[in-house]
Amino acid sequence: MTHTNNPTILIIDDTPAIIASLSAILRPQYRVLVARTGEAGLNIARNEPKLSLILLDVVMPGLDGYAVLAALRESVLTSDIPVVLLTSLADASDEERGFELGASDYISKPIKPTILLARVRSQIEVAAHATQLAANEQRLRAIINGSLDAILAFDQAGMVQSINTAGVTMFGYHQEEIVQLTIGSLVPEMANKDLEAFIQDHFLKSPSGPGSFRSETEGRRKDGSLFPMDLALSRARSDAADIFVGFTRDLSPQRKAEAIVESLRRERVTAIGGMAVALAHEINQPFLATVAYLNTARQLLATPLAERSATVEETLDLAADQIVRAGHIISHLREFVSSGEPNKTFQKLHDLIRDALAFMIDSLRSANIEATLQLDAENDLVLADKFQIKQVMANLFRNARQAMSNSNERQLRIATSSIECDMIRIDVIDTGSGIPDEVKARLFEPFATTKDYGMGVGLSISRSIIEAHFGEIWADQNPFGGAVFSFTLPLAVRGEAADE
Repeated sequence: MTHTNNPTILIIDDTPAIIASLSAILRPQYRVLVARTGEAGLNIARNEPKLSLILLDVVMPGLDGYAVLAALRESVLTSDIPVVLLTSLADASDEERGFELGASDYISKPIKPTILLARVRSQIEVAAHATQLAANEQRLRAIINGSLDAILAFDQAGMVQSINTAGVTMFGYHQEEIVQLTIGSLVPEMANKDLEAFIQDHFLKSPSGPGSFRSETEGRRKDGSLFPMDLALSRARSDAADIFVGFTRDLSPQRKAEAIVESLRRERVTAIGGMAVALAHEINQPFLATVAYLNTARQLLATPLAERSATVEETLDLAADQIVRAGHIISHLREFVSSGEPNKTFQKLHDLIRDALAFMIDSLRSANIEATLQLDAENDLVLADKFQIKQVMANLFRNARQAMSNSNERQLRIATSSIECDMIRIDVIDTGSGIPDEVKARLFEPFATTKDYGMGVGLSISRSIIEAHFGEIWADQNPFGGAVFSFTLPLAVRGEAADE
């Protein structure tokens, strides 16, 4: 009985008796196809997708077995099919010729059933193992080439044997160029080492087995530029020769991120220092007022009751109010210094603007700046961290004050408006000296500041805050002189606010 799931064998022979004999032996275990000429056999082999083995007679009219075998090996469709030659030729040179053309085995006529079955089974198993190994190699190659890290292999002499796609990209060479290089060409540290001694120390003498090595070092690209990288080496042992596999990761993005974080940290410290200087003036006002009220209370206590213009209690209450105001200023600074992730709650943005302006109003008045509010936005409900938004407003008010220090006209206008996409826009408009062109493009970058203009102390932090609230911040020239700093915030969904 023939089973369609069994391996398929093609018999190519011009002798009907041999075809019948071979078919009778094979059909109980295999699916058998038959061709009586070399041409017919080639046609079947090229169109049969599941051919496991070909039994090929050497001596045939027309295309003989050698010609058929040569044609099979030349075609990509049939080059991997195992071929067993059937021959009554006894000359060793005939066998040698067949193997040179790509035969897998020989079976001599007359054919013994047990020999035939054993040879067929062996060849099919070998072919199956070869197919499995090829599939495994393809999967492994796909995994290696899919890695985001560079993976390369080199021998004990340091010659690069292979590299994956990420390695080609990382080092900037073509695949064929890299395999002509030494590991020292890619990793300068390895060029400076006695490679044989290095291998002995880290791998061959390792008490725990094959051994490994890991280090942060530098890689060299094709253009000669160096970059930081993490290098890990392992040893693949074999009977032929040891291969060392390197896993490398480009640390440039990590170093860049670390540099940005450090810049932001320094910028924050700088911003805190600048803010503290500005707040020193703010906090001095309520302290001076407190001293004045306390002196007034002392004078009242020394004045006869009937002649007093105010009660001592009222005067002390005014002094207490000033101390509370100073406490609010200190609390505001502490909130800014210690704030981490935004603590967003539903807020009325117009109230936050009024609070921030009240915080700065004495400083603005002392600089002869007239501040006006134009809060035209109908809906001002936002989901925001109130301390951070107040800090943005205070930064912008402080920068406007500095910008107008030499201006004849000193007007500060804070306006809001509703814009599309359920956003609210805030404009802080001053009549100062404007924004220098050389500064404008990098105004919100860390350390982009001009002392004369007073910008940059908190602008990059302001940008971080606004972007963390899913808004945008930018600056333009005021067409009437001065600057306009604007930012947007998304409006809160009313349903969410109601739930809150």
